[in-house]
Amino acid sequence: MGKLSEWLKDSSRDTLALGGIAFCILVLARASIGQYLGFVYQILLALGLSFVLALFIKKSETKIARGIILVFFTILFYNEKVFTIFAIFVLILMIASAVYLKIEKKAIALGILLGVICSAVSYYLLNYLGLS
Repeated sequence: MGKLSEWLKDSSRDTLALGGIAFCILVLARASIGQYLGFVYQILLALGLSFVLALFIKKSETKIARGIILVFFTILFYNEKVFTIFAIFVLILMIASAVYLKIEKKAIALGILLGVICSAVSYYLLNYLGLS
């Protein structure tokens, strides 16, 4: 394997790690420092839902699901066009990284679906309850 393909493989794993548990904890820790508890609650509920649903939706790419959750709520939090474009670009890179790493397309699609469902449920439920 050449240096370029090794670099691409490492970069793809690093990019996909943005949906990792450690990164989610880092985002939550930073958000909990300020007056952003609504943001923290939204992410916690969505991550909790994704964990539970992943038990039933086998072989879903959970890093993609968590990445979508983080992207969705940080876009809403910052509400800035440039950041939105950047965050969507990073999400596209995550999906492309999963494809490059030869993760099953069905697992990627299920991860996308899981992330979208959990983000939507968390957003609407917490807004309805007035906790966001």
